[in-house]
Amino acid sequence: MKKEAPLQKTMPMPDALAMFYTAKIKPAEEQLLPTAYSRAPLTDREITCMPSVLFVGEYSTGKTTLINHILQTTYTGSKVGTGPTTANFFILVYGTAEHIIPACRAAQERALPHPGLAKMRAETLERCFIVYCRSALLRHMIVIDTPGIVSSWDEKTKRKGFDYIGGIVQLAKMSDATVFVFDAKTLDIENKDVKSTLKLLNPVGERLVFLLNKADDLPISRVNDLLGDLVWSLSRLMEREGAPNVFVGSFWSRPLRRPNSCVIFEQHMRAFFDYLRNIAHNVYSRRLDEIVARAREVRGLALVFNSLAIEVTTKLTPKVRKKLRKELRKIYPRLAKSNRLSFDDLPPVGKVKHLLRQATMRSIPMVDSDTMDMVEQFVNVDLLKFKNALPLRLHLDSANEPKGKGADNFDWAAVLSEADKRDWKSEFTYLYPSYNYLDAFQLRHILARSGLPLELQKKIWNLADSDGDSLINENEFFLLKYLLNRASKGKAIPDRLPKECQPPPMKRKRPRRDDKGPAEERRPDSSADDGNAKQKKSKRAKKSKKKRSRVSLD
Repeated sequence: MKKEAPLQKTMPMPDALAMFYTAKIKPAEEQLLPTAYSRAPLTDREITCMPSVLFVGEYSTGKTTLINHILQTTYTGSKVGTGPTTANFFILVYGTAEHIIPACRAAQERALPHPGLAKMRAETLERCFIVYCRSALLRHMIVIDTPGIVSSWDEKTKRKGFDYIGGIVQLAKMSDATVFVFDAKTLDIENKDVKSTLKLLNPVGERLVFLLNKADDLPISRVNDLLGDLVWSLSRLMEREGAPNVFVGSFWSRPLRRPNSCVIFEQHMRAFFDYLRNIAHNVYSRRLDEIVARAREVRGLALVFNSLAIEVTTKLTPKVRKKLRKELRKIYPRLAKSNRLSFDDLPPVGKVKHLLRQATMRSIPMVDSDTMDMVEQFVNVDLLKFKNALPLRLHLDSANEPKGKGADNFDWAAVLSEADKRDWKSEFTYLYPSYNYLDAFQLRHILARSGLPLELQKKIWNLADSDGDSLINENEFFLLKYLLNRASKGKAIPDRLPKECQPPPMKRKRPRRDDKGPAEERRPDSSADDGNAKQKKSKRAKKSKKKRSRVSLD
């Protein structure tokens, strides 16, 4: 009997990345530490921890209401009001039983949900609470709610004894994304406390985005003016190359208030939900890039110092150090040529010269060949596999989407317009349809690339394949692509297609060659035989005419 092949074990991409880093990159870093390489090695939790999103802003800007809206539940300890409602930080994580515990207690039990919390100051950790909440979104990310920024003297005296702005900045540096919420009705970018907070958040960089909330209370023309003023003020205040990323909307469970501008507000709000969907992919992609940068830096340093070690036969005296600094001019071109690298892949010459001048470097560090081979394998082979395994976009429930007028309306004309705009006809032809039809095997890549759950993919397939024959014609292909794009943007997919959304019928399907049964294959095709007989008769008649013409000429 044949032995069954062992089942291949799979693990999540972050866990696999942590394992590969520990096995292939970390040993090289440890061999170069501490003289040639100063960066502390990463821990497993720093690589595998879930992305965290921090919400910041003045009081009564709708931060807590926004969080409850995207979670589709009211978390334990949340309070909503017109004034400052809390003086604590709430760290929301997933849990089957909803309860709340102090972060200090979790730190003693070594059960903190994020490794960055362990590095925070004790006075900040005392005001943090971990809230376990049963929300599907918290399976993929950690959400942090903060106290509102206050400006009045009375509120500041109530919070005397603790630097809340400092606590917010600590959490922002720890978080993977920070959302600064403004109230469209009371927008004041020149507020002294808001300005100072934004300046302290400047090192966060591109991870800081902005949200103009409660915008449906104002006319769309007024909102556009506020948006322009906000972008201009933030561009002056924040030290960035490009314009700041600002989202607009009204994030709560009620429908939008102004029917005339619903469509515009919905587009702005869906942009924010798309941002949330892409957080997991962006965060793990950023962590992968950081590990790749570490690997390349270690490889370059190891190549240079291994070459310098060959030149050294005595102790590192000042004379030997000076000689080695001069040898760098010869070593760099040789290393680049032998290893097929550019000079950018090697450490800057000035950095190596600076390290050689340090008195702490008493000997030249070396990385053994086996460790170097593992680093090369990670950069040249494993990197591509990890890029293909990055987490896809999160699927947020349609209940999170804005509920405005016309949010779910579409018809066949909208499908054709989108198909013409995106040239889906050429894509259909490129897939090489058989008798103008595609099967599920030919469309498997399009369904997989959507990143939607399998149940939703099946639902969209059944809506497009209304006759249930598992074949998709051109019109059904347009509908399939339209519904996939619609679901990727978080819009609701109906259980049944209305008549105005159904594709018009096309010509009847012709049978495929491989669909014939064995009896049909054995049965001779009488129509084909009749056609062949007629062709043979016509050829014989032509030949006889030619012979007669030759005889008459002779």
